Amino acid sequence: MEFRVLGPLEVIKDGRAATPRGRLQRGLLALLLLNANHVVTSNRLIDELWEDEPPDSARHALQVLVSALRKTLQLEGLQPTIVTRPTGYMAQVTEDELDLLRFERLVQEGRQALADGGVEAAAVILSDALSVWRGPALADLSSESFAQREGARLEEMRLAALEDRIEAELLRGRHTGIVPELQGLVRDFPLRERFRGQLVLALYRSHRQADALRVAREGRELLSEELGIDPAIELQQLELRVLQHDPTLDWMSPRDLAAPPPALTAAASPPAPASLPPGTEEHASTALIDKSGHVPRRRRTRGWLTAAIGLAVLAVVPVIVVIISGGVSKRSDSPRTIPQGLRIVPDSLVGLDPETLQVSDVIPIPGGIGTRVSGERQSGPIPVPQEYVLVGAGPLTPPAVGSCCGTPRAVALVGTVSHRVKLFQNTGQINGLAFGHGEIWIANCQANALTAFTGNNQFVGLATIRVKSLRNCAEVIGFDHGDFWVAELSPGESGYTHDIIDRLDPRTMAIKARIPVLSQTTDMAFGADSVWVVESGNDTHSFVYRISEESNRVAHRFQFPPRVPWPGESVAYGVGAAWVTDTNILYRINPADDSIRALTIPFPVHDLGSLAVGAGAVWTDESATGTLVKVDPDTGRVVGTKDFGFKVYGLRVYDGKIWVAVGDSLG
Repeated sequence: MEFRVLGPLEVIKDGRAATPRGRLQRGLLALLLLNANHVVTSNRLIDELWEDEPPDSARHALQVLVSALRKTLQLEGLQPTIVTRPTGYMAQVTEDELDLLRFERLVQEGRQALADGGVEAAAVILSDALSVWRGPALADLSSESFAQREGARLEEMRLAALEDRIEAELLRGRHTGIVPELQGLVRDFPLRERFRGQLVLALYRSHRQADALRVAREGRELLSEELGIDPAIELQQLELRVLQHDPTLDWMSPRDLAAPPPALTAAASPPAPASLPPGTEEHASTALIDKSGHVPRRRRTRGWLTAAIGLAVLAVVPVIVVIISGGVSKRSDSPRTIPQGLRIVPDSLVGLDPETLQVSDVIPIPGGIGTRVSGERQSGPIPVPQEYVLVGAGPLTPPAVGSCCGTPRAVALVGTVSHRVKLFQNTGQINGLAFGHGEIWIANCQANALTAFTGNNQFVGLATIRVKSLRNCAEVIGFDHGDFWVAELSPGESGYTHDIIDRLDPRTMAIKARIPVLSQTTDMAFGADSVWVVESGNDTHSFVYRISEESNRVAHRFQFPPRVPWPGESVAYGVGAAWVTDTNILYRINPADDSIRALTIPFPVHDLGSLAVGAGAVWTDESATGTLVKVDPDTGRVVGTKDFGFKVYGLRVYDGKIWVAVGDSLG
């Protein structure tokens, strides 16, 4: 005979069903089998079977019910299995007679085999254990409260065993084959993080890194929206390791895992830096990213926009992301090379102590550097709380006819500690970039489109996740308060004459709000629950807009004196204020009362450029003279300068340092 509870309650005798039909008899039998070979007290049986409405003589009614169940089983030719004890009753069954006992034994054996490294045996044994199940436990008694509770407990046991079986399959190298099963499990049990982590790993090992990152991101969003919590640290670390292309995630056979690692040879040398294709431009224009990772529009003498993106989550150590010219198709790991005596060289990223302005880092960029650099602590959805730097750099592809400048098409990843540089190819023209929501967003003005990307598993390109078609060209883009903000150029009688600031949902790319401004946007920053937008202006007006992130409306419009041809250039937010550059003037806007204070910077060539705020100062640059300028935010006085001898293309404060991008010579 055989008793079954892992599915509808069944009693089998010689291959035929012998299950009691009465509700109370089936409930009694199920309770006793769930506690097989253990006494179930009479009080508990009464409470479970009759709940809040026990009969007047409940104990007598229970005795009658037990007697009836015994007779039912005897009539079916079954030997008596229900015995009486002083405090209650007990079902005496062997492991071969009850599917639950058989399941528990097989699971224990499978887990032991897994712990001993016998992954093949573990997978087979755990599969056998799961095959015992015929459906939801006690499915025919689902209306009973005790069956609902016990069913949930047994289901948890089944899912845990299933997780262990999948673990064994992953260790066997069956990652590709189990992807469909795991996709179904994640769909059915979206809050079960171990299934999600296993799917992330299986996808990654199946050369589907973009899908792996999407699954991890969706889990993070779901936990945040449903429960207001972050994923377990294990899942966060797994996502980071996938982004880092951690070689320890690759599958290795149990034999390889047991073997000692090969000895490292002292003669091994790092790979040579990758070279860019001949004929590419060696110098380019600059662009700045603010703390949320957005890139502003080009300045007048440095070409069109180039930009930097927040690939912070792609490196174990803090990283700098650099935009490099098109055509880079191979991967490069450039070793750390710092010139003797920390001599500043052209086309490099330079780190300085913000107090002494002494050079602490020089990172040459293979192929050249030519855009503003930025770096800021990332507030976006990165897997673990770390600090990162964002940089714009690189020679550009040839400019279009009638345009001053070209645009980048490839990306280099630069470690700020190791100083290693990784080049990988991008897709499409890059006019503006931002990092947020665990994704990279690229604005392509030529295609009138926004594209969401994530790194592929080889780091030689970017995998497309979603594409959003726009009505017009979009360039300036940023991320704040969970949404992307995009400056979309609107055409007028003489080309592009004004902008629409679009607020987009990162999940759907749907436009949530459209806020008009009068002229082309050159930069964007975020702070005080506001978006600060600088427009290019003309000979009659120049404005900075403060847009409320709560109402999606212009809360204040600041008018500046007209300065031809490019008044407002850059904007940044920090130390309790918004800061705007305008030729040789640095403006401070107090968000508390929207008052403006003008600070004139005494330089013979009046062309302030990039902005950064941090380390107790406001930083700007005078690129024509190759000078970094440090301003006291309280007094407005210049308290430090640093001459580089090369063009300054941009700067940003990060991790206690001021990072400066320097290009070619001033001549």
